[in-house]
Amino acid sequence: MALDEYQPDSLASEKLILIVTSTFGNGEMPSNGKGFLQWVKQQPKGSLDGLNYSVLGIGSTVYEHFCAAGIAVDKALAKVGANCIVPLHKGDEIKGQADTFKQWLDLISRVLGSDETSGDTTTSTGSKLTVSYLSDAEIATIPPVSVEIASVPIIANDELLKEVIPGSRSTRYIVFDISGTDMQYETGDHVAVYPCNLLELVERLCQRMRITSNTYFTAQYVAPDGTTTEDKPPVAVPTTVGQVLGEELDLSLREPFNDLLHYLYSTAKDPQDKQRLETWLEILRLGEDHPDSLTLKKTIADNFMSVADLFDEFPSATIILEALLELLPKQKPRLYSISSSPVLYPNQVQITVGVLQITTDAGKTRQGLCSNYLASLKTGDRVRISLRTSGFRPPADPLAPMLMVGPGTGVSPLIAFLQYREALQKQDISLGEASLYFGCRNHNDFLYGEQLVKWQQQNILTGLEVAYSRLNDRKVYVQTLIQEQSKELWQLLSHPQCHYYVCGDAKMADDVFEVFMTIAKTVGQLSHIEAVEFFDKMKQEKRFFADVWGVQLNFKQAIKQVQKDNYSKAEKWLNRVQQTQEVLVSV
Repeated sequence: MALDEYQPDSLASEKLILIVTSTFGNGEMPSNGKGFLQWVKQQPKGSLDGLNYSVLGIGSTVYEHFCAAGIAVDKALAKVGANCIVPLHKGDEIKGQADTFKQWLDLISRVLGSDETSGDTTTSTGSKLTVSYLSDAEIATIPPVSVEIASVPIIANDELLKEVIPGSRSTRYIVFDISGTDMQYETGDHVAVYPCNLLELVERLCQRMRITSNTYFTAQYVAPDGTTTEDKPPVAVPTTVGQVLGEELDLSLREPFNDLLHYLYSTAKDPQDKQRLETWLEILRLGEDHPDSLTLKKTIADNFMSVADLFDEFPSATIILEALLELLPKQKPRLYSISSSPVLYPNQVQITVGVLQITTDAGKTRQGLCSNYLASLKTGDRVRISLRTSGFRPPADPLAPMLMVGPGTGVSPLIAFLQYREALQKQDISLGEASLYFGCRNHNDFLYGEQLVKWQQQNILTGLEVAYSRLNDRKVYVQTLIQEQSKELWQLLSHPQCHYYVCGDAKMADDVFEVFMTIAKTVGQLSHIEAVEFFDKMKQEKRFFADVWGVQLNFKQAIKQVQKDNYSKAEKWLNRVQQTQEVLVSV
């Protein structure tokens, strides 16, 4: 259950609690866990000495505050006397969270004296998931299903790039009409989009299972003695096969591959299929960092874009719906920064979507599910969305200076900020300075270019700097322009009310911050410690904001760069320590 559904007062009477948490914003607990953590911190020492616990933090090492929320919960529980039965585990999105989760769960199972977690499709009690297909008479008695996630119509889906070559990059401006709902949002919030899998992919799987997509079914766990257990099935039933495959399950092929391969091996009838699968499983058992295992995982990922592709490789294996329900992960919504301000557009949610696709080393095209799904929709099509609150907000004081950095689609929430400033200006409210550093490849990629220039002419935007990385032989990035304008930047940053906003990929945000640190030490004449304290103060005063994302499709290549950058940072840190020691010795 979610942490906000649990009553913390019950902790003292619990024997064991297992907590899985992500990290939000600048190292904070997700909103549904803040109350729980605050309650634990308020308890006296020794008050939970009868409680056993373990924590799994999940996140990405691309972000600065990796698994900070998990660390905070672990420390808070230990401080009030709870007994940690398995040390804190940290699941890294880049290296494979599922592997870490299984290791964590396996250790807990051993501590509790249970069987090790296995890849079969039965629960720990020996019960088995059973699917029953419904007759027409049974279907007629099904009550209407309540809709949990609202669907809204698209009223605009336009290309933002000036020229698009078929099959190349695309960036879309998409507008949802929320006038028929009770949805409300604030400037800087996010929208969660629930994508649908390709109909062609759904039909391929239905054909493989020899059922139609409009077939209704129900599911339940049945014990060895034939009785039905209280365990809930993986999806809400009754429903149709097409509904589950189209919206509920993630049909992309993702690591770890072991469970799917084990299942295919157990059902394959052809000796060659079975031998090949056995060989793959033996290689994977060598360990996730073994060269042969790495090569095999890359080969699988490069050649099979979906589970249907993998299934087609082993035609003798039997595929049943029960296996898909238990082996495939649930489809996750994708979060997008909202590009509109409700002050100007109360009945619209506007987003900026980079359509993702890469070509693997095997020559196959891997597409981002949600971005390509959105790009394919037409005006009038409906999309399931929900709104998410964010801490990314424009200054409460309209006169406070704003420094914004947003290359590419990172400009999305900053467009909303500028719309907000436009609304204030229309109310004759005085505005402070607002500078934007935008980055793109060339003039073709200058997103919202005409609107940004217009805002600059209207003094809604007082400074507009554009870095072109592919305009000529000299590659210019936002951090390049910031470095070149260090004196002006320091004058703006050192203003006591300056608010800084960065949006885009996490590595870019780190690179910009490194430049800021250099400017603080050179132009601002601060020591390294003073520079760190300067920016920490901005964060504490809620004047330093980051709305960044990690690695998306090309994470295998990106992790190498992240590791290289981390080594570089460590080297710089050691150099600073050495320099400090030399100064102390000379004194």
